Amino acid sequence: MELCLSLQWLFLLSIALSLGNGEVFYVHPNNSSQCLNDTPCYGINEYADGIANAFMNDTIYYFLPGVHNLNRSINIKWGSNLTFQGKGMMMEGPHTTVMESPVVIQCVSYVTATFSNCDNLSLSYLTIENCGYDVAGSENGYPGLVINASSANLSYMSLQESQWIALWFIDVSDITVYHSSFYRNGYSIDVLYNYDSPSQSLLKINECNFTESFFELFLTLYQNVYVDIRLTAIHLYDSSYEGIYLFSTSSLFDIQIDRLVSIGCAGTVFYLRQNSTSVIHSPSISITDSVISQSSSRALLLFWYGSAVGTFHLNSTRLDNNLGTIGSALYIATDELFDKKKLLVLLYNSTFDSNGVIPNVAIKQSLAVTLGLLNSRNINISNCTFSNNRGSALGLVNAMVTFFGDNYFNNNTGRKGGAINFIITSYIYLSPDAYLSFINNHAEVRGGAINIDQPAVYFTHDTSVTLCFFQFLGAKNKTYFYFARNTVTTGLAGTAIYGGAVDSCLLADGGLYLEPYLFLNVSKFVNQSNNSVVSSDPLNVCFCNDDNTTNCSMSTIDFSAFPGQIINFTMALIGQLDNLTTGTIDIINNDSVFSHTIATANCELINYKFEPQDVTQTCAVQTNVTLSVTVQNSISFNKTVNISKNQLAVTF
Repeated sequence: MELCLSLQWLFLLSIALSLGNGEVFYVHPNNSSQCLNDTPCYGINEYADGIANAFMNDTIYYFLPGVHNLNRSINIKWGSNLTFQGKGMMMEGPHTTVMESPVVIQCVSYVTATFSNCDNLSLSYLTIENCGYDVAGSENGYPGLVINASSANLSYMSLQESQWIALWFIDVSDITVYHSSFYRNGYSIDVLYNYDSPSQSLLKINECNFTESFFELFLTLYQNVYVDIRLTAIHLYDSSYEGIYLFSTSSLFDIQIDRLVSIGCAGTVFYLRQNSTSVIHSPSISITDSVISQSSSRALLLFWYGSAVGTFHLNSTRLDNNLGTIGSALYIATDELFDKKKLLVLLYNSTFDSNGVIPNVAIKQSLAVTLGLLNSRNINISNCTFSNNRGSALGLVNAMVTFFGDNYFNNNTGRKGGAINFIITSYIYLSPDAYLSFINNHAEVRGGAINIDQPAVYFTHDTSVTLCFFQFLGAKNKTYFYFARNTVTTGLAGTAIYGGAVDSCLLADGGLYLEPYLFLNVSKFVNQSNNSVVSSDPLNVCFCNDDNTTNCSMSTIDFSAFPGQIINFTMALIGQLDNLTTGTIDIINNDSVFSHTIATANCELINYKFEPQDVTQTCAVQTNVTLSVTVQNSISFNKTVNISKNQLAVTF
């Protein structure tokens, strides 16, 4: 890109600037009849050629209404106190979201308007159209408008139909873009801060509309000076790829996005890739009072790598009807390891509603979540609502979250854990005022509200202990969890919770929590009348009574059978808190193993065909055969089936 500009400058007409002493010039749209009497007035190409008075310092140029066909590049160097203003009021343009001026500068062929090393630059009430061309097969091209300046103001501008970059800021400082429209550009605004940027910068983009462009705002930060970026009341409509893209190898920046409205982005609305080795400054990225809706490939996406320490703050924002895979509304991934915390994530007073999974995408469905957090160890969620999402509302992969205030999970549907899915050493911390409500959530496989897949630590051959998925930062004698009408697919396990070893786990303060009722004491269950409300992977296998209730105290059952005879008995698999679950049992006779899958969290009739397995079992007229019944791949309890073998009578 920079090489293309350098080559282009060799062919640009260099225009010397002289003192204008506050003069006023007019620019006519290829028709001098519009000019006022006794007023300097020329066509835009005459100024560009230097035939007329060249563009001068301390000068105002008024553009008269009409189409100004620009067929020569403009290159203004070291300009100061320059004003370019169109005559006439803004009106509705080619789209209801686009405003445009009656003054249209339309580029013909490959031309660029460049302001280099300028100071106090003002452009207003101008429509710039068809300026900026890409070069086939190359990453470079011809930008439409290039500004390298300090103290520049662009207001009531409309930049349309650029094939490449419509507006390119390079190492600018103190720049404001206000009340402007950008429509169908390759890149509407491209901002580049090089490593050797000369001075600190404030970049403000306020009350602007961006519609149907490939990239709306593309920011690249390499600089070694501080840059403050403020985006206020900007609207993104039907962006064809990315809305706001920020790539940074510098830590010297903050970005504040306030009152953003995005509707119908075909890609990601806000994409941040941070990869800095600098720790000079802790960047702050904030999105507040915003609405992000109908994006097709995640709404917000953050990758935070390198050594920089920073903060991401999402406050009073609504994310709805967005599609994605891992994190349809928001996905945050870091390279944090163990207890090293580099990115503080603050999610306050925000709503995640009706977000879903991109159809026909090959992903592991248990990773389809609305808010996805990977390797994020310092997350605060306060007073947020997750509702009507398709895919678990919250997915934690090696992540730690602290909850504050009232948080609601309503009517979410996921494969595992309709509301929250914990994967790989993930935990939640409960502040003293935390309250988590789970109502009408559903899981297709297990854990209607919460699913926990955590590695266990084995202390003896029959005991395993893991950290509690919930940790207390305050009292342990109040209600933190509320569960009502959560479900799983009929017959499956854990209508409210699956996994987590709630009856025997470790607290972070070092205490071994062995009270099976502590979790129940901090939870309230309403209309969760099921024999598998809080369950887990199988911990035990039990015989059942005739009324299909479990009888785990019965360790042995006796039968009398002939070889080849089918014997019937009823068994169930037991998870945590003695609730029923699903899984597979093995019935073992010597080296022969018969496996039976119990597919529902109920007592199930097992049909076992007795086949002798050795000489004794085969030849003896009468003998006792002992079968062992255990949970498959488990070192837990087992049950015994004793069969008294009878010999079939032989009749001749």
